[in-house]
Amino acid sequence: MLRSTGVIFRPITFMLGAFVLGAICLLGINAMERLPDHARARRRVGFLMSATGVTLIVISLFGAAGRFPPLTSAIFLGAGSFVLYCSVKIFTGSFVSRAESGLQARSASFVLTAAAIVISLFWATSIYAQKSGSALSVYIEADTSSRPEAIIYSRVPLHLAGSGITETALPGSADSQNFKYTGYRLLIYSNERWFLIPSAWSRSGGDPAVVLADNGSIRVDLLPSTK
Repeated sequence: MLRSTGVIFRPITFMLGAFVLGAICLLGINAMERLPDHARARRRVGFLMSATGVTLIVISLFGAAGRFPPLTSAIFLGAGSFVLYCSVKIFTGSFVSRAESGLQARSASFVLTAAAIVISLFWATSIYAQKSGSALSVYIEADTSSRPEAIIYSRVPLHLAGSGITETALPGSADSQNFKYTGYRLLIYSNERWFLIPSAWSRSGGDPAVVLADNGSIRVDLLPSTK
């Protein structure tokens, strides 16, 4: 969760802004309901919002089929659902106080809208996180020197090989860390494992990344990146 803070900050900021705009919109609709002399204007706004909501949801469905960018589709799903809910609120405003069906319509639309918005939030956040991760991987591949240099010390030979990877035998007793490996960069440390990539790593280079368990048989020293 701490590692995802940097990625999730922008989506949360966007969500808060959207919720504020939505709250303002609902306040405006509530104010319109108290104006009985503006029934025609309410109907016009309701029809306009219905058309807009349906259009946004249709675009999101086409996006799910690959016709539009996924992130745009996810946002349009939530926005379209909310706009449709606002239109239902407008249309039921004239008889909600007199008919139980109006309350039922509002309750049903609220539940459906809330479900659609939750799906939209998860969908949009996952897409944004994936895009951020892909952008970061491209940045690391373009310049691996942006990552800290990793020097590995091991009690047993690890048989690591690749472009720029060097194994050095060190003197000492059998229980000491007698093997040193250089030429790696730290990708990430997670779940008591070191994820390392060669300094000259690229997707087309053929040099593999390595995953080393931090179980006491190895030691990894990190040097600051040159960036």
